[in-house]
Amino acid sequence: MVGSLLFLVSGYLAFVETSRRYWIWRPKSLAWQIVFANLIGCVAFMIAAVLAYVPDGAEAWWIPVLANIQLFAGALGFLIGSVLAMRESGSAAAG
Repeated sequence: MVGSLLFLVSGYLAFVETSRRYWIWRPKSLAWQIVFANLIGCVAFMIAAVLAYVPDGAEAWWIPVLANIQLFAGALGFLIGSVLAMRESGSAAAG
């Protein structure tokens, strides 16, 4: 849980660094797309971490399913971010 929280903070700090603001919507900027995809991945991992907490007693059947969906969504966010980063580095090398 602590690792996911710190991961979320680092994703948000990268977003702020790239955007130069606390929140901005610039979907045409490739750098913004990269950090936004990573931030979405961090949020999904944090949701999965919260759902993975199992207190004493029985848990609902849908909680592990939703946690796994969030893990997949987080991994997908990081995959999209890394593919976009490869695109960005390729255009920087060509330009």
